[in-house]
Amino acid sequence: MDLENQRRTEELGAKVNRLKHLTLDMDKELKNQNNFLGSMGFDFESTSSLLKGGAGRITGMINSGKSNRKIMFYTIIVIVLSFMILYKILMKVRG
Repeated sequence: MDLENQRRTEELGAKVNRLKHLTLDMDKELKNQNNFLGSMGFDFESTSSLLKGGAGRITGMINSGKSNRKIMFYTIIVIVLSFMILYKILMKVRG
């Protein structure tokens, strides 16, 4: 009976030790993920401000009248062609 209790105590100690290591690993992983998410939030904020600035410039160009129609036309052509080229490249990579 004494040997059985000692064996069970050792098994319980091993299980507790595994749980301890598991919780420590989880703690490390959660800290890493929180740091990663924090840096992503900063990246999204900077991207958002860049997009707002770009949208503001496009709005200003549209509202500026006929003088910038030629520039706006070329800009739209470049954007459309860029998307078409990107689409072709992605289709070649996939297929």
